[in-house]
Amino acid sequence: MTYRTSSQKDSVSLVATGFASDRDKSEVLSRSGGHTQIKGSSLALSPNGQILAAADSIKDKTIKVWDLRTGELRRTLAGHSDSVVSVAFSPDNHLLASGSKDKTIKIWDLNTGELLHTLAGHTSSVVAVAFRKDSQTLVSATKERIIEIWDLTRGTILNAFDVANCGLSA
Repeated sequence: MTYRTSSQKDSVSLVATGFASDRDKSEVLSRSGGHTQIKGSSLALSPNGQILAAADSIKDKTIKVWDLRTGELRRTLAGHSDSVVSVAFSPDNHLLASGSKDKTIKIWDLNTGELLHTLAGHTSSVVAVAFRKDSQTLVSATKERIIEIWDLTRGTILNAFDVANCGLSA
């Protein structure tokens, strides 16, 4: 089982396939079913600690969005044509970015599940995505170590960097 941690302002949560727990109390806060096997998946915990996004890179090319307060599946986001390998929440908790082996990034409205943008331009798998504090700028990285900075209000690339020879990894 793969574990990832995510710290919030007032606590540290430990997220594993199927459940979330409070590390300090060593108890399970909620359990969720949805993905039965999530090998190689990407998990993201929302900045407010209430939502978990789980990308199933093996099975169905979707992102499951879970409400950790209730343990309920809020929605399933589908639209990538290949495995989803990276997910990230915007700091304002309104958007979710997903990066895929299909070489695209999708920006989702978390309240409605609507696909807002499909960002194309990478030439290899998008292995990492991260929002700036303004929630309107996104940074992405590819398997070939190309970093792109995106303006989400226009859906355009602001800048790109080839860091293949810089010793960086996503």
